[in-house]
Amino acid sequence: MIWTLEGHYSYVKSVSYSPDGRFIASGSDDSTVKIWDAETGRPVKTLEGHTKGVTSLSYSPDGRFIASGSYDSTVKIWEVKSGRFIWTRKGQDCVNSVSYSPDGMFIASGSANTTKIWDAETGRSVKILEGHTSSVISVAYSHDGRFIASGSTDNTIKVWLIVHEIEFDQNATINSESKDDQIIKGEAYIESLCAVTKYSEAYSTLIKEWKKDGFSIESIFSLYYFKIKDLVNKSEIIGIYPLLLDTLEGHTKSVTSVSYSPGGRFIASGSGDSTVKIWDAETGRPVKTLEGHTDCVTSVSYSPDGRFIASASWDNTVKIWEAKTGEIIKTLEGHTRGVTSVSYSPDGRFIASGSGDNTVQIWEPETGKPVKTLEGHTDRVTSVSYSPDGMFIASASWDNTVKIWMIIPEIEFDQDASIVSESKDEQIDQEQRLPNIASLIDRNDFPGAYKLIITSLAHGETNISADLYHHLDILRTKGTATGTRCVKSLSILEGHTAPITAVSFSPESNYIASASSDKTIRVWDVKTGDTAITLEGHTSYVTCVTYSPKGQIIASGSGDGDGDVILWESTTGKTVKTLKRNASEITTLTFSPDGHILCSGGMDNNVRLWEIETDNPPKTLKGLKGEVSSVSFSKDGNLLAIGTKNQVLLLDIEKGKIVKALSGQGEVTAVCFSPDSHFLAASYNNSKLLLWDYEAGKPEKEFTGHVGAVASIAFSPCGKYIVSGGMDRTVRLWNITDGKTIETLEGHKDKVNSVSYSPDGRFIASGGNDNTVRLWLIVPELEFKQ
Repeated sequence: MIWTLEGHYSYVKSVSYSPDGRFIASGSDDSTVKIWDAETGRPVKTLEGHTKGVTSLSYSPDGRFIASGSYDSTVKIWEVKSGRFIWTRKGQDCVNSVSYSPDGMFIASGSANTTKIWDAETGRSVKILEGHTSSVISVAYSHDGRFIASGSTDNTIKVWLIVHEIEFDQNATINSESKDDQIIKGEAYIESLCAVTKYSEAYSTLIKEWKKDGFSIESIFSLYYFKIKDLVNKSEIIGIYPLLLDTLEGHTKSVTSVSYSPGGRFIASGSGDSTVKIWDAETGRPVKTLEGHTDCVTSVSYSPDGRFIASASWDNTVKIWEAKTGEIIKTLEGHTRGVTSVSYSPDGRFIASGSGDNTVQIWEPETGKPVKTLEGHTDRVTSVSYSPDGMFIASASWDNTVKIWMIIPEIEFDQDASIVSESKDEQIDQEQRLPNIASLIDRNDFPGAYKLIITSLAHGETNISADLYHHLDILRTKGTATGTRCVKSLSILEGHTAPITAVSFSPESNYIASASSDKTIRVWDVKTGDTAITLEGHTSYVTCVTYSPKGQIIASGSGDGDGDVILWESTTGKTVKTLKRNASEITTLTFSPDGHILCSGGMDNNVRLWEIETDNPPKTLKGLKGEVSSVSFSKDGNLLAIGTKNQVLLLDIEKGKIVKALSGQGEVTAVCFSPDSHFLAASYNNSKLLLWDYEAGKPEKEFTGHVGAVASIAFSPCGKYIVSGGMDRTVRLWNITDGKTIETLEGHKDKVNSVSYSPDGRFIASGGNDNTVRLWLIVPELEFKQ
């Protein structure tokens, strides 16, 4: 156990980690919400305003707000940073459950017999979902935000389709000659019915008939052509329209818990009738009934890959079910009283459960064996939650406390390795820490010793002294440690007085250039974090910056007058040349691999190629459809990728012709060739990040995780990873092999505008609207060299 969070004066009923894992929110029967620092365990804020116990909490996806529900019949929205409440809205009865939509725009709350949808910003009641005949005790959004599932003491689950505003051409006609075109248009018209209010009954009929066996898109289109057209022409556009798709009936007692599968295809529900049911989220049909518990099922949780379901019950057990077959894989026995809560770790390797026996158990679902029993609570544990990185578990209890537990997985060491530090200074520095490490090990404080060792391995160096290796070996055999790849915040570079628009590493990785709306470029020393040079000369905001391949020149573009590009000596900051033949604001710059050509793109829809060693006018590619957001040269310099409004264009430099257009994915924000030029990455303002096989003209892989526009992307030098920054204030590191997020780097307080990977692969730089440049250290897996 790391901390016991004490401060509540009555039962703690709800606990939740913030999306970035830095804070923990707890709701109590003492009518307060408390925010705690997850790293230190200290209370940060107490949110006071409810007049009765707090029943439910939900963080907004960006972590800036908390929604709370209470026995006092209100939903309150709090600003996390200031602790002030933004708005309060009163329902009909006790608010049992609150949940933010994945995009953060709406909040769903369950109270009395209804589910209410609120505008998260204004608190306006958007819709009341009526249909339950008894109290709604659980609400959950699907992962894509299109559906809400509500569970009730009337023994049913209802699934609601949430359709946001859709714009369509009311005068459109359908005269398709092609059957394929007819199908596509038919789908579009049926989807557009999501916006109707007066004709919702007809729409509901269409959808239900569409689902019947034997009905195809073509038959629905032909049968309902005139009805569809009439509905579209007469419909009203509104902001949000909920439609009750299905009532999931089958449980014989109260529904206590509902959970969407990760892909959103299925819903699992737990009930007082001792069963778990799996439902098809699209059709509402029951898929499986999981029988095996002998008492009320209190909690259900899908594994991150959706293959398994964990269920907790008052019969003192946790059961693991195979979602596809409904078979019991494992029964986890060890609790001596009812199990109240169950949660999978983010990687799916472990399960945490809380119980009326006052303990938290950690289980290995693959073997069914208990890994650890966490003891310390003096009353019933009501809720357990993993932190997003899986390193911590928060548990809430009737003993009025929240406890934070540190979970440290295992490291694999080479027992036969003989490790001697190559650097004498490094070895001495490490050995100075040995007494503290040895002391912690002697006291059996293995997490403390591990944490001290790991945090002391600076800058990813893995050659360590033999004595320090000896202590690591003790941890391997007696304690615990970890060997996962991670990224750590190294430093925050402050000095700009306006948003950072672009960042770029020098070829030697020892400097970072940052462009800002404060009209300056700063060059930062990576080692010290200090400003080495400030480049002043632009008369307006600086929009982009880049180093030449040899590092001798820094190029910057701005919104000056007609859009100036200035070339600077990187070591002295002296102006080398100003390129003035642009017609509008410069948006992007990049050097050719040989450094002879500088490419600029601008708001005038043109791309210019400058021979920087001559005074020749630039070659200009004119007439692009939309402003140029980004440019990138291939490894050999023969191709130039151009990001424009709705497509990525590939320009053959020698021929001066566009040879490929990659379209249909949205407004392009950034493009980047992989180091070997086998792939092209492109980001979009609709949260997409795609890896293109540009020769075939099709996307190879999609990376999903950002909320909102992805503003900037960069490949790692080895080509195995992509880093991205976006509107959601996060920097993400991706594995291009499987498309999965390796790390989500949070810390920026506003939009991230630019990211850059250092050429040596050890650092990431990011710049944002919070006026800071952040430097992140890439910590590789612990590989001990012989």
